[in-house]
Amino acid sequence: MDERTRADFDAAVEAGKKYEDFVMSVLWDNHIVCLPHRSRYYQWEFGENQQGIEIKEDRKFSTTGNLFVETRERRTTDESSSWRPCGIYDDPPPRLYCIGDYSTIYLLPVSVLRWMAEAGRFGHQVANGTGTAYGYLVPTVTATKFAVDIFTPNRAATVPANDDEIPF
Repeated sequence: MDERTRADFDAAVEAGKKYEDFVMSVLWDNHIVCLPHRSRYYQWEFGENQQGIEIKEDRKFSTTGNLFVETRERRTTDESSSWRPCGIYDDPPPRLYCIGDYSTIYLLPVSVLRWMAEAGRFGHQVANGTGTAYGYLVPTVTATKFAVDIFTPNRAATVPANDDEIPF
């Protein structure tokens, strides 16, 4: 597997921030207030936001039928960075796990995800495509059964695919 470059990492971080903003806007439209922590300190100490909602984009689930629920991550694909708990095992632990794409967003209770993972309901953990995260593949059929909510925003087409489309 090729080493992820700094430019790749920066692009992934920016895409993640854009998706988080999109999800927070969708949550707002559905009367759920999500106040983000933007500094590295507050994100590290208190989580992504005040509400304890972990937000993750999954660009493959609509074709695979599985949501990739993260459990650990590292910054590089080689041994130069160590693994750390993330996603449903992050510290501080999130209350809700919000995952999807710009068309469908699942809001899942972390307590149920952890219980199902620890009971062996999702099988073994798998690596993501870049080798920088491990997690469980959760079938969307299963996620639908215990989701707190599923959002299908009708404005996915209005989000620019890349920053070149932003007029400033």
